[in-house]
Amino acid sequence: MSTHPAFRLVSLITAAALALAGCSDGTRPVPVLTASAVPGGDGQSTVAGVALPQPLRVLVEEDGTPKEGVTVTWTVSAGAVTLASSLTDATGVAATSWTLGSTPGAMTATATVAGAKGSPVIFSAAALTRPGMVASIADGDRQAGQVGAPLPTPLRVRVQTFGPTNAGVTVFWSPTDGHATPTSSVTDAAGYATTSWTLDTVAQDNQRMMARISGAEGSPLTFTARALPGPTARVIQQAGDSQTSYVAGAYTTPFALLLAVVVDRYGNRIPNQQVAWSIVNGPVHIVSANGATDNYGTVSAQVAPEGPSGAASVQVTESGSNRSATFALTVAPLEHFVAWVNGAFTSGANGSKPAVDTITVGTTMTWLYLDGDPYDGPEIFSEGTPSFSPPPLDLYYGKASFTFTTPGTYSYTGTYSSDSGEGYTTPGTLVVR
Repeated sequence: MSTHPAFRLVSLITAAALALAGCSDGTRPVPVLTASAVPGGDGQSTVAGVALPQPLRVLVEEDGTPKEGVTVTWTVSAGAVTLASSLTDATGVAATSWTLGSTPGAMTATATVAGAKGSPVIFSAAALTRPGMVASIADGDRQAGQVGAPLPTPLRVRVQTFGPTNAGVTVFWSPTDGHATPTSSVTDAAGYATTSWTLDTVAQDNQRMMARISGAEGSPLTFTARALPGPTARVIQQAGDSQTSYVAGAYTTPFALLLAVVVDRYGNRIPNQQVAWSIVNGPVHIVSANGATDNYGTVSAQVAPEGPSGAASVQVTESGSNRSATFALTVAPLEHFVAWVNGAFTSGANGSKPAVDTITVGTTMTWLYLDGDPYDGPEIFSEGTPSFSPPPLDLYYGKASFTFTTPGTYSYTGTYSSDSGEGYTTPGTLVVR
């Protein structure tokens, strides 16, 4: 039995639609293929008609993971590549070598990956007029290594003489940072010369080494390297040692932050180094502490008193070693004080608010700020006669002290401005007999 052509057409369209609908369940995203240039291949130059010293390389990834077995097609505006197409390896990289065109000038190479974002990947190169010699970096640029130590890969340059041999050309190595061994070397038959670069002892991102070849185009050549801190040598106090915290009735003044730095043998700060804080002895406890150094090699802890008085020691130790720094602290009682609490002066002796206190000549009175950050504390002013000169609040401890040597009834105020801009003043009185 024959079937009408129109019916067959509708059936085929329906089957195709069903097949397409079955290709996706609506939950699995379509993989994203990306292509990008591997550093080192772009922006090279050499003599026209000569192969570039570094291959062209392209990284292909699928959803951020290197993709093996992907075809990369290579084309050039001038010259020739050794492989017109190549497959990515297990690291997702495909490569080819490029011999530049015979006419000096700018030229490009294109790497195409079908269906990939970033494709085509464009490489540029400059073909130079053929001189007597041309110099280029062959290996060892942009490395990272520890301060004061040789880089893992020797520095190597290539010198092309275009004569019967490339051997016998002297390369002079002059580091801006660190030192070269040897400071000069001679090219072999293939035109290569090498040296070892020992980095300077200062950790930094851009140490430099120059390679100079007299009479060569491209000279001087500049190598750069990143110098990383070495192993931990010391843990050093930075701030917070020899502090005193005061216990005043039910109130205590806080200790300022204890700060330490972790450094290598040359004094370079080491980031992300694990440490542990501990109480060696004394009436204190750790409120909070960092367990690793920050990007500047610094680590900190906040410590508070928990007893009436006494000496204390707090230690920070590098994890996995006995390298440490110890902070000496003191907790001391405070007999005569006025506390700034809830925006008003309160007597530590009798609880009066506003504070009214009586002391004898020669006594030191201390004002404590206990409402939060000492940087937000009030300014204290003497009012009327007799007067005194109250010092500003100590911004670490939130306290100010003054010793009275003349009898009289002294009035003072504390002026406070909140973050919202609201300002107010609260009084206090001190009778000195």
